[in-house]
Amino acid sequence: MATYYVRPDGNNANAGTGQSAGQAWQTLTKALGATGIASGDTVYIAPGSYNESVTIGMTSATATTSVIGDPTASQFTGITAGPVLWTVYTSLGASPTLTSIIGTSKNYLSFQNIIFDGGTVVFTTSTNISFTNCQFTNTSIGTSSIMVTLSSPTSTALSSTFSKCSFIGGYYAVQITGQNVADTTSVTDCLFLAQTGGGFKNNSCQTTFFNNTFFCCENAGIDNGGGSATFKSNASNCLFYNSGYAIYSDTANVLTQTYNRMISNTANLNSVATSATTTTTFSHGLILPYHLQNGLGTFQMFSSIFGGPNTAAGIATGAPASDMYGVTWTGATPDTGSATYRNLSSVGMYVPTERNASTIRIAPGSTSQSIELYLGATGLTASTAGLSARYNRTRTASVNIPLVARTIGQAWISGGFAEVDSVYMPGVYRLDLPDAALAVGADDVTVVVRGASGTNGAVMTVTLSTGDNTGAGDVSGNILEITEDPQEVINISAWTGDWHTYVMRLVDDNGTPYDTTNDTLSVTYTNVATGSAYSFGSGSATITKQLNGQGIISLLNPAAYPTAAVIRITIGAAIGSTVRRFGPLEVEVLAP
Repeated sequence: MATYYVRPDGNNANAGTGQSAGQAWQTLTKALGATGIASGDTVYIAPGSYNESVTIGMTSATATTSVIGDPTASQFTGITAGPVLWTVYTSLGASPTLTSIIGTSKNYLSFQNIIFDGGTVVFTTSTNISFTNCQFTNTSIGTSSIMVTLSSPTSTALSSTFSKCSFIGGYYAVQITGQNVADTTSVTDCLFLAQTGGGFKNNSCQTTFFNNTFFCCENAGIDNGGGSATFKSNASNCLFYNSGYAIYSDTANVLTQTYNRMISNTANLNSVATSATTTTTFSHGLILPYHLQNGLGTFQMFSSIFGGPNTAAGIATGAPASDMYGVTWTGATPDTGSATYRNLSSVGMYVPTERNASTIRIAPGSTSQSIELYLGATGLTASTAGLSARYNRTRTASVNIPLVARTIGQAWISGGFAEVDSVYMPGVYRLDLPDAALAVGADDVTVVVRGASGTNGAVMTVTLSTGDNTGAGDVSGNILEITEDPQEVINISAWTGDWHTYVMRLVDDNGTPYDTTNDTLSVTYTNVATGSAYSFGSGSATITKQLNGQGIISLLNPAAYPTAAVIRITIGAAIGSTVRRFGPLEVEVLAP
């Protein structure tokens, strides 16, 4: 199983196996064609507009084969976060091509995080087709504008899923045709809005509907044709508002319904049994523009009003654990409808007037390092829309940092992202830097986190240095205090081929300078990686006293570092048989 990449600036002559423009494919036609992906593969689609009508040419899959939009651009380099738009509108004012996808006898295709704009998706005699986190829009009102059409082969289950999708406009949002056999087809956490024919047309397919919202679907929210009394469909926790019928079935006893809310429909049920758990009175209970217009907070459109009639009105058995936005249901049991109460206003406060910029110092080669950034807004997470992080090392191209959700107390992980404290430290976040960002060989690293609504972003420059005594040349003007504490490690760095003088003051555990007047000083050099004595090649290393009585010494290392290494230095001060040890001091010798 392989992974492929598509981006607007790619090239179909590429192998498609890399993230960059010089490696990725350019079109979805290539990815889904005869020489594109194969069964079990994954293809990531970068943000951008793909104006294509695709006939699936790949051999029918026998295992889940994923076509994944990547709106956060986490899988790509040099791409800004944004929508992944599969559209049939080739240019402004042009008539659209009506079909986005045509697939005949193509199985196990999974589409995620894609906007299908204007076209239709048609899979005939196909099974195991799924759509997750997708948006479908269509401005046509005729029967040719069914946004998704699926059918299975004779005597075969359709076994398809729709999860956390939204459908706006069109004649029917979805039309499926099954074979009156046992089937696992399901529709969960979906929003159906303003279809001129109906929301979901279900022909002879055993289908489970859970936590969907059908809003202004002209003929019916669910239009059930045919069906089997043995393999019944079921609808639960759904909200039907202002449709012709909430549920219409042309055959009795093939569809059951419980725990739904059916409000202001011309008629609620046809050939479907009523249920004591389904209500048909009171308001729709949804948040619409009024709240935002009147300053009552920033709430998710088409979600439940807090404590309103939809809250906890559903049943938990068989229901999804969260709504279409991944938010856990507000009440003890799921709401009716596709979205629970959600206040968005926690994101967007404390916005700085200028982009926050700062500088810190980290030793080169350090690992598992975290930094704190001020982004201004509270409530940001690793999955916040548009949020991205990148770094670049001295005079090199920027590198994406895929963000990973963490809590402030969890251990370091590359790309880990966590809010520190939204109440007492609002706007401050922890970011776990990839080890590669801090690797030896660069002077500094610039880290940028930006892109989310409500924040101007932050810029952090990390100087790759171990302290004021870093770098080539004479550093005699800086005095290092070396204690007898055997746990202390002071890191400085040097370059092969350069001379260095380090001035050090030996101090005891109380910080009092040690008088070296009567001591014989010695120095040992150990290669940290091997544990053996470090060789200076043709050069030498000397140690001399300076200002006797004040405990200050000078360490002179000529241009004699043969290879890059970390050298551990220990100073010995002996009077007779008594030897006091100071250090160790670690010198990181960098390759030129």
